[in-house]
Amino acid sequence: PVTTTTTTTTAKPVTTTTTTTTTTTTKPVTTTTTTTAKPVTTTTTTTTAKPVTTTTTTTTAKPVTTTTTTTTAKPVTTTTASTTVIIPVTTDVTPVEPVNYGDINSDGIIDASDATMILVQYTYLSTGESGTFTEAQAAAADINGDGMIDSSDATLVLIYYSYISTEYDTLPIMEYLTETKYIKGIPSAADKK
Repeated sequence: PVTTTTTTTTAKPVTTTTTTTTTTTTKPVTTTTTTTAKPVTTTTTTTTAKPVTTTTTTTTAKPVTTTTTTTTAKPVTTTTASTTVIIPVTTDVTPVEPVNYGDINSDGIIDASDATMILVQYTYLSTGESGTFTEAQAAAADINGDGMIDSSDATLVLIYYSYISTEYDTLPIMEYLTETKYIKGIPSAADKK
């Protein structure tokens, strides 16, 4: 006769999976027992045709308690305040008028009257007075671009006036004076500083 008894005892009601495989033969018995971490005693008794008794007892130690403590800081609320102030900026944009070099009285002709106006302005400036030229007239009168209104500028106007009086196809004043090497080039605002 073959008798097989399997007894499983747990300390507390626990969901435990115990797998026991018992084979009864006349040869040695193979038993596989799986236990959990809680105290469990498993006894397997196998009796074969010949009186062979195999007892396997597995007892686990007391359950080990592992405590993991994770501490997180309280949530931090960060407030960023941003204030944008729009300051209206008013910019008066005045179109840049091209400088009409030599045409001080703006009559469209460069002649002796323009040279005379330059000489009168030079007289005011050389005696410490402010003169009467507007900014546009002062820019048009500084023919050589040296930052001063003087007799040299009046002379260049008279040279150009002589040229346009004798030629049919003429160049503008600054091109003529540059090509003929009376001046080095058309003065710019940077040249006057």
